[in-house]
Amino acid sequence: MSNFDRVLQLIFKDSDNDKKLMIIFNLRYIYKIFRLLLMAVAITYFIAGFWFLVCMELIRPHNPIDNFIDFYDLSYDESPKTSFEK
Repeated sequence: MSNFDRVLQLIFKDSDNDKKLMIIFNLRYIYKIFRLLLMAVAITYFIAGFWFLVCMELIRPHNPIDNFIDFYDLSYDESPKTSFEK
């Protein structure tokens, strides 16, 4: 008997057997669905994280500019250029 079943029996120890069984079966079903959803979210999270790492490794060699300043050409020049200079 699982811990979840023990908790359910403690909660419904004074109720009628038919009602008790129906409630216990319904709560078990809800608990199984909740566990399934939680497991699906966890598996999806780890697959997405792995996919992100794979994609970042595949993209890295194709993008030689690694930092924000070089990518957007935001480097600071010591001598500001005027509109007359080219």
